[in-house]
Amino acid sequence: MKNSMNSKGGKVKLLFAVDNMAIGGAQRLLLDQINSMDPSVQGSFAAAVNEYNATDGGQGEFLTVTEGFRTPERSDYLRSTGIKAAPGGYSWHNYGMAGDVAIITNNGATADWNANSYYNKVTPIFNKYGLNNPISNDSVHFQPTRLP
Repeated sequence: MKNSMNSKGGKVKLLFAVDNMAIGGAQRLLLDQINSMDPSVQGSFAAAVNEYNATDGGQGEFLTVTEGFRTPERSDYLRSTGIKAAPGGYSWHNYGMAGDVAIITNNGATADWNANSYYNKVTPIFNKYGLNNPISNDSVHFQPTRLP
């Protein structure tokens, strides 16, 4: 399991610990979302996701990033639908500095939204890469521990 930054645009390459690549759409989403982030955090997100997938992944379970960069308009839209999101311009997503993750189970068929799964399994790995979750009641959100 490794990740690399290529010299052309800092794009991230991820290697999954998931055998069933019928879930290739999830891999594409993950790459697109990490590559949408600020280059200063792409490597940390990629390394954390890769470590999770190498250690806790497998058996039809893997971690993906569901949303990296988000426009201020999208933040406002999400808020208008009742989804927890900071107002446009006040979210670290708007600057490419945050990501939301999801534990995908059953070979891509379902997502595990149990907050304990994130606090117990995902957070310790992300913390090792300088990423944390400072927002209570939003267990899927991660951003750098130190922000500009």
